Amino acid sequence: MARTVDRNQTLEEFRSTHNDLANDVGTLAGLAGSISNDNNLVDAINELEAKTFYFQTFEYVATAGQTDFTGEDSNLNTLELLPGRYQVFLNDVSAGTSKHLVEGTDYNPATAVAGKWTKITLQNAAAVNDILTVYAFTGSVLGDAGGVGGAAGGHFVETAANTIYNVNTDGVILNGSSTGRTVLLESGYTIQLANGNVFVEDNMTLASGKTLTAPTLTDGTASITGGAGTGFSSIAATTFTGALSGNATTSSTTASISGHSVGDLSDVTVASVANGQVLVYNDTSNKWENSNAAATYTDEDAQDAVESMFTHSNHTNVTATYIDNGASDGEIRLVAAATYADSDVQSYLSGGDGLAMSGSGVFSVNTSKGIEINSDSVELDYEIVSSAPGSVGSTAEGHLWFVV
Repeated sequence: MARTVDRNQTLEEFRSTHNDLANDVGTLAGLAGSISNDNNLVDAINELEAKTFYFQTFEYVATAGQTDFTGEDSNLNTLELLPGRYQVFLNDVSAGTSKHLVEGTDYNPATAVAGKWTKITLQNAAAVNDILTVYAFTGSVLGDAGGVGGAAGGHFVETAANTIYNVNTDGVILNGSSTGRTVLLESGYTIQLANGNVFVEDNMTLASGKTLTAPTLTDGTASITGGAGTGFSSIAATTFTGALSGNATTSSTTASISGHSVGDLSDVTVASVANGQVLVYNDTSNKWENSNAAATYTDEDAQDAVESMFTHSNHTNVTATYIDNGASDGEIRLVAAATYADSDVQSYLSGGDGLAMSGSGVFSVNTSKGIEINSDSVELDYEIVSSAPGSVGSTAEGHLWFVV
């Protein structure tokens, strides 16, 4: 640049010449928005040089039979190429080989629009999970989803405290593998761990009120899946809150439950409890309710219970009848049939030596040869005299005289 100020110029001439130069060259303020480092002219030139030789990578994971590769790649960078400033490689995942593709033989770029190509079309279709990589020497920042400058969208920034944070606006996906990467966030989420198992070495704590959601939670022994728990050896807690639903079946002994009453059961209603009360089922409310025992088990209930004990059909020669109404209400009457009638007894009895029995069942004694009936006694037929009779007369047979 030719010298524009000499020793003989006045200050006014110097000011005028300097202003003309500044207008022709421009100021650092004119670089605002195009580069991030515009502290001075040297920094601005260095960053412009970096842009001139900017190197960009586009990487696509192929689907089965895919030939066209365009739009956003796996890193959300949109394919934009300058003719003659790129290289294309195809990684055959199944064979474990990578091939440099030749333009016109292995692929063709799309027709340039506004001086840029936006699509690569393969002559032979790629296999599923093959990786097409395009290295672009763009000469400028083309297709980079994050831009340049360290703090632009889509980048991670390291702080002075050696921590990193991202400056994305819509979300972050952390892939555990370079192949088969996930590039789309699940709906409703902004942070996603994908393409690999996650191992946490230390404690993980959720903020108060937050929820941990998973199809299955397990410690390797017990698990909770779909609302059902399996593999638990015990559940211990000082106090359970909330409701427990479902049926519990066990062959083990269930410990007593302290701190709870029978009134806490869903089908039990307890009010104004008094000594001696019992629970009675009310089919109107479909609940068990406390009630006085006398009002629950009446005399009629007792009578009905005893009645069934008597009025069965297994008696022998006895009939029991329960009187459930009328003046004799509550009585159980027993009627026994005669086992032996008089004639039955008489048929088994008969006279014997010196005895006779009539058909009416009366016994008599044979009185002959000195035996007689005197009132209710059987005695000897005798007389006491002072001298022997001269003759026996009609009483001679069986009559005794005692001479005193």
